[in-house]
Amino acid sequence: MRRFGILIMALCLSTGLAAQKVQGPFSFADHLMSTSFLSHAGKSYIKVDPPKPTDFAFSADEPSAHVSRDMDFIGYLLDSGLKEDALTLLGEKAYFLSDTLEYLAGLALFDDRQFEGAARHFGMSGGAFEVPSTFLGAYSLLHTGRLDEAEYALSSYEGEYSELAKLQLAGIGLIQKDFDACRKAVASFTYQDHRLADSENVISGLCKDISKRRKSAFAAACMSAVVPGAGKVYAGKTGEGVAAFMTVVPLGLITAEQWKKNGPAHWGTILSGALFSLFYIGNIYGSYVSVGIQEQVVGDEVKALVMYNLHIPLRSCFR
Repeated sequence: MRRFGILIMALCLSTGLAAQKVQGPFSFADHLMSTSFLSHAGKSYIKVDPPKPTDFAFSADEPSAHVSRDMDFIGYLLDSGLKEDALTLLGEKAYFLSDTLEYLAGLALFDDRQFEGAARHFGMSGGAFEVPSTFLGAYSLLHTGRLDEAEYALSSYEGEYSELAKLQLAGIGLIQKDFDACRKAVASFTYQDHRLADSENVISGLCKDISKRRKSAFAAACMSAVVPGAGKVYAGKTGEGVAAFMTVVPLGLITAEQWKKNGPAHWGTILSGALFSLFYIGNIYGSYVSVGIQEQVVGDEVKALVMYNLHIPLRSCFR
């Protein structure tokens, strides 16, 4: 009875609390261990806000005014955080189409986090607003997941803000996990422009750290095969690793004791052995898959940090 009391305690430790992440033939056992009370201690990570849809359109009335007359007022509304009022004015008043109008519309949508629409309007702006439209438009494209388009727009830029372009390209490399491209862009940083220096330090630091911290799913599986839960710890899921160890090891000890005392054909040996096998294989499989899951979590955190550190220089340079 005492042995099976330990067995029940081991299984209670693995009572699931959250949605299953690992999918596959042995996911159930990993799910029980990975969603236990112990494994969920202190978990949190940054999530990137999804882009807003855009429904902005210019007035269909006959154009009767030049937006340049209201440019200062629209700028005041945006600087005051009244982006909805700016969008209302731009949408209701019948302005003549111009580069200025497209830029202001893109700016208002940008501040309202309607990045799809912002990218569209920045893409149609040129003239005196071509440079800020290029950079703000590229940032908007990043938010919508169109990284290749953003990279193309920035790669072809040559001018006063070349170092800012390199900063954004380094950020794109990080998001894409293209560390060679990131390091190539970082090599162009001078750290002399106060508007860029802080963000350059963050991006270059991330490029060095993240490229060194890449994990092997095969190594995680091998580690958990030798020491249950070790692969989870290696993948960055310490709580889940401890939960796996405290589940699999007691089951293994109970199976060994049942085998020694009652032989392999006894029902106690068969039951405990079956449970041990299920959780042992689930621990290996879960460790293998968890590396990819953890890479996605880290990728979300890195993207949020990159986007934040790309946004600050844009405001310093163009607002």
